[in-house]
Amino acid sequence: MFSQFSVSHFKAFRDRAEVDLASINLVYGENSSGKSSLIQSLLMMKQSLSGGAAAWEEATLDFRGAQVDLGGFNAAVHGHDADATMRFSYTVDRGARTVSRRNNPFGQAAVSYNLDYVFDDDQKRPRLQSIRIRSGQADFRFTYAKKSAGEGFFIESGESADSMLSTWRKWASDQAKSGDRRDPSVDEVKWMKNWLLRTPASLLSFVPVWDPSELRAGRPGRPVGGSLGSAKRLILQEFVFDWQLWAIGLRAILVREFENTHYVGPLRQAPQRIAIDSSGPSKDLGSRGERALRLLSQDPNLLSSVNAALAEMEVPYVLEITELSAGDDSRELGEISILSLRDTRTGLVVTLGDVGVGISQIIPVLMQLFLNRRSLIMVEQPELHLHPRLQSRFADIVLAAARERGNKVLLETHSEHILTRIQRRVRSSSFPAKQVNVYYVDQLDHSARLSRLRLDGLGQMIDAWPSGFFDERLGDLLADDEVDAVEVS
Repeated sequence: MFSQFSVSHFKAFRDRAEVDLASINLVYGENSSGKSSLIQSLLMMKQSLSGGAAAWEEATLDFRGAQVDLGGFNAAVHGHDADATMRFSYTVDRGARTVSRRNNPFGQAAVSYNLDYVFDDDQKRPRLQSIRIRSGQADFRFTYAKKSAGEGFFIESGESADSMLSTWRKWASDQAKSGDRRDPSVDEVKWMKNWLLRTPASLLSFVPVWDPSELRAGRPGRPVGGSLGSAKRLILQEFVFDWQLWAIGLRAILVREFENTHYVGPLRQAPQRIAIDSSGPSKDLGSRGERALRLLSQDPNLLSSVNAALAEMEVPYVLEITELSAGDDSRELGEISILSLRDTRTGLVVTLGDVGVGISQIIPVLMQLFLNRRSLIMVEQPELHLHPRLQSRFADIVLAAARERGNKVLLETHSEHILTRIQRRVRSSSFPAKQVNVYYVDQLDHSARLSRLRLDGLGQMIDAWPSGFFDERLGDLLADDEVDAVEVS
């Protein structure tokens, strides 16, 4: 799962803003401070990775898509500065138990990616300029360049080549002990370093690779490393193949993590009263919850989970789905589902239009929490139209989703009640403080600034809230209206 991500020169953020992802992540800040920019950066990368094979190979950024519409590079770069470098980083923690040392010559449990984008005036589009991949103690850096040796991604420095080769050689030496590999010599490693520094790599999604099939290239009649059967060429072939295999795994990891990133926007569509659908089962809720009724009708367990959550929040309604048959026309029309709510106090059946807006707004959020496991779930303004008591009880649902389903939840919110309920659970030892991160976004020198506010083991804030946030209630209680009136006059 993602354990960290950061952005700089993106939207509201000029300087680096780094988010360490705990189980619960609360992002606060005034309106238009830049909170949504953090979420938008992840949504943009998610839709970029879903753009097909061509987008993968070129590491193209897709600014306008189904997930988010940011216009283009000039609109998304901070300050609309087309000469700036837009930077993103992601750290994926796969867990030590899932990583096989035998099959990962460059791999560790945690892998970090740093991606720098610039605007290419010749091609009139953003281009990936540099890549940094960190795996354990290894640090691999590539920079795009056009040289006499060709065009592509070159290893940035001798230090980076040394890091790559020393990591691989240690693994190869371990394999040699079991007879699976030949231990590369010092001279062979030195020769390979020179080859790496002068040979450009192409892109496999966001990872540079060298094509093993191209190792026959060299001066006319003389392949790289001498004859086709030379020891240098064979050891280089093994190295390049190992790196490419590792790169394929990295790409799969990155794609999977973004596929497991889900979003519910600030304005949810009320689940429609009637849905006609002929599609198969799907977990795609939609950022506005537009497919809520379809999913509820297809998944009885999901319906039960949502109703259990509503009961825990003491919402006096139960969702009910009625399936109607279209008879012989069902193949053309699909299945017909009708959503209703039963009032648990009176037994009366009503529709979403007959009850408060808050219920319709919280249903898609609850669904997203229960649809996924070990996923990153991002929600903007989950408290929309919710009574303060329901906001507090919703916080308990979020804690349960993190604890029982292994999800990480990022809430962009203004709710004090969500935070105080989480603090209460930390204080009672129901949820560990280290699994809660609170962030605040404000503006400084025309740029958004991200600050982390720490909790102690008793749920108390170690760091003070910025002035003006969450203090209006105290200010109103202590204010002297007569003095204020004199000052105004």
